[in-house]
Amino acid sequence: MPHEIPPPRDSDWLTPLIPFLRESGTRIVEIGCGWGLDAATLGNAGFEVFAFDRAGVDRARRLALRAALFHADHKRFFDEPAVRAALEGCFAIEHLQHTTVHRYEQPKQAWECLARAI
Repeated sequence: MPHEIPPPRDSDWLTPLIPFLRESGTRIVEIGCGWGLDAATLGNAGFEVFAFDRAGVDRARRLALRAALFHADHKRFFDEPAVRAALEGCFAIEHLQHTTVHRYEQPKQAWECLARAI
C-alpha cells in the first residue's frame, strides 16, 4: 500500500475564491472530491456541498463533515478542450487550471475547475 502524506488543513487554491463564490450562491457540486479537502474547506465556510468521487468517499467523510458525499463513477477529463466541452452551455467557467496534486507518494494530475451554473 503506498504511503500517503497527511492532507493540509485548507485548500490553498480554493480559499482565496470563497468571497467570489458567495456571490453566486451557497450550493456547490464537486466532482472528484478525493480526500474531501475542497469539500471540507467549502463546508467549513458555510456552503452546502455535494461531492462525488469514483474511488469511494470513506476518507472524505472523516474530513468533510459538513458535506454530502457520494460514491459515483464519473468521466475523467484529460485536456482543457474536453473539460470546456463537457461544461459548455450549462456552466460558466470562472477558474480552470491543470495542476499536480502532491499529497500522494506518486503525484497525480488533476483539474481545478470553478464553474457557475448558467
